[in-house]
Amino acid sequence: MSWLVTIGGLLYNVVIILIVYACIKVSAKRKGVSEDFILSGRNVPWYAVAATIALTSLGGGHINGLTAQGWNTGVATIWFCLAHGVVFIILCRFMAPWFIRMRIVTIPDMLGKMFGPFFLAIAVGCFVAAGWSTVSLETQGLAVVVAGMTHLTPTQASIVGGIIGVLYVFLAGMKEVQWVNLINAILMYVVCILVLVFISVYVTNQGGAGWKTINDYFITEGQRNLLTAFGSGEILRTYVIGTFLAMALSMNMSQGNLQSALPIKNINQLNKACYAAIPANIMFGVIIISMGMAAKAIPGAAATGGGNTGVIWLAMNVCPAWLSICVIGAFLAAILSSFAMLSLATATVLVKDIQTPFFTKTRSMTLKQEAFWVRFWIIVIAVTGVWVALGVPNINLAMTWRVTFEIPLFIMMMIGLLWKCSSMAGIVTVLFCWILNCVLTFTGWAALVHLEGNNYSIFMLVFSLLLGVILTAIDKKAKPGILKRFRAQKIEFDRRRSISTGGVTAK
Repeated sequence: MSWLVTIGGLLYNVVIILIVYACIKVSAKRKGVSEDFILSGRNVPWYAVAATIALTSLGGGHINGLTAQGWNTGVATIWFCLAHGVVFIILCRFMAPWFIRMRIVTIPDMLGKMFGPFFLAIAVGCFVAAGWSTVSLETQGLAVVVAGMTHLTPTQASIVGGIIGVLYVFLAGMKEVQWVNLINAILMYVVCILVLVFISVYVTNQGGAGWKTINDYFITEGQRNLLTAFGSGEILRTYVIGTFLAMALSMNMSQGNLQSALPIKNINQLNKACYAAIPANIMFGVIIISMGMAAKAIPGAAATGGGNTGVIWLAMNVCPAWLSICVIGAFLAAILSSFAMLSLATATVLVKDIQTPFFTKTRSMTLKQEAFWVRFWIIVIAVTGVWVALGVPNINLAMTWRVTFEIPLFIMMMIGLLWKCSSMAGIVTVLFCWILNCVLTFTGWAALVHLEGNNYSIFMLVFSLLLGVILTAIDKKAKPGILKRFRAQKIEFDRRRSISTGGVTAK
């Protein structure tokens, strides 16, 4: 591999970032706009929001996780991506609109308003730990891609990837992330489709018949089940159900996903963002899984021993140098977008839910001061995340296990939004399910009911619903759901405003 490819691939995103930042600064200076590092002034068009929603959910779990998992579960791996479509619908059609109406920025803040200050403390701890750990997992993904496609060692690659990831968000915050993501979303599709074309050409030049040869490989190897969406019964039981539930129910509780939707110009445009983000995210997953399965069918790539390393082999050996540079940049962009957004989201929780309410000196921050502290926490999160990145386990399994902790939070949020808010029910349900998740992780209990594998999410869903509903129902101190309270307050506000303006005669 030439140093030209190495340097070019690394500079791909740096150049895009710097160009976007320069344009943002020129535009801000011309308009005289104050810096809103966290939400970009809530004035972002729907297509930029759609790109950010789609790319925030992409990451190491897609680039490395899907290519590796595809060797074991084939086409059925797509359920990991289909679940994100469910997430986007819940996020854009239900959650984000209410967060925008209530002027709430973080999920822990919403949970605190529902279930009280003690639950807020639990939620903040969970979201900071979840955000930081996912940044670390994304750094692992960066290290795999950079080391596999360059001359750098894994340690060097994680450091370089972390630096570019910080640069992705550090200069201009949300506005920078939104516009860099929009550019990268377009380029990623062009690059990855070209890779699929060159794979077909390569197989044909080797005496095959393009993608038909790749398809025939799985049939002749007796792995026809890898070519169907539901796979075998074993794949359905140990991978599809658990993974789909884990992603569909927990990723709604990602502060990064929510925060990527909040800067939109108005609520009505969220529908457009949703309908654009769903195919953008899912189809990218289809492309990545296709690459991983091709790597299993092509001898040179298969010899690397894994789907993720096999795809890197294809990118470096099947594509011309200019496309290899673009592949490095595109793969990094998918992971960097998650790295940057999760760093920003975790920093936002720290500033909004810890510093602002509990520290007098930072209670009344200007936008400039807020940006300083968010940048500070981004650096802390990134540095510590990179530091431990190479010690974390398999990224796909680790990601699925980690997100299951958020399923009880999602169930309780839905109960608190739509029905009643019980602090007792929220605390007991969440703590019980988290303890159960850890017990299942380190024992063989799940196998007793034939739900071993990627199925912790099933247990979390069942016990969250049972405990959450029963405990809420029996709690006589439970308050009305927050949406009911919000509507009542709005009606009262409108009534008083109408009276004050002479529209209604007071009784």
